[in-house]
Amino acid sequence: MTNYEKAIRIAKEDGKVCISHLQRRLCISYIEAGQIIDRMKADGYISDKRKDGIYYVFND
Repeated sequence: MTNYEKAIRIAKEDGKVCISHLQRRLCISYIEAGQIIDRMKADGYISDKRKDGIYYVFND
């Protein structure tokens, strides 16, 4: 399972996600976590970033 697939699973479980949360849960760099967030957003899994840095997960 790739880090991207793991990130999607984490986001769905928690209902929200942020870069630092992915960093901690996946033990990856800030840059890699940011790239995963960007891809998740482009693929339509998460919302735009709120002022507090949180992205919310869209329901399937």
